[in-house]
Amino acid sequence: MGVESKFLEEALGAPWTLSTSQQPQSQTNLWDKSMTLAYFAPGGGFGPVSDKGYGVSYMVLDEYIFFHVTSKKSSGNTDSKEFSAHIHQALQDVIDVALP
Repeated sequence: MGVESKFLEEALGAPWTLSTSQQPQSQTNLWDKSMTLAYFAPGGGFGPVSDKGYGVSYMVLDEYIFFHVTSKKSSGNTDSKEFSAHIHQALQDVIDVALP
């Protein structure tokens, strides 16, 4: 673009330890919300941007939240199952605070 920016240089040059993206379940008005959970797809995912990071996609529904967590075993310091457990605990903590 021909624009020099110290901010962009630093932001784009930083390690992307966590990359996230939301996946909408329904994108049209044709979606029948009365369908049972058996028809919902928990979505897909993507790999981590950094070799030492995580890729996390999530899908928020009315009564459910799906997460897809990825990491590379070769990094030696990432663990998708452990990261997923931390997400679960964080959500449980929010519930405990919001609904005492």
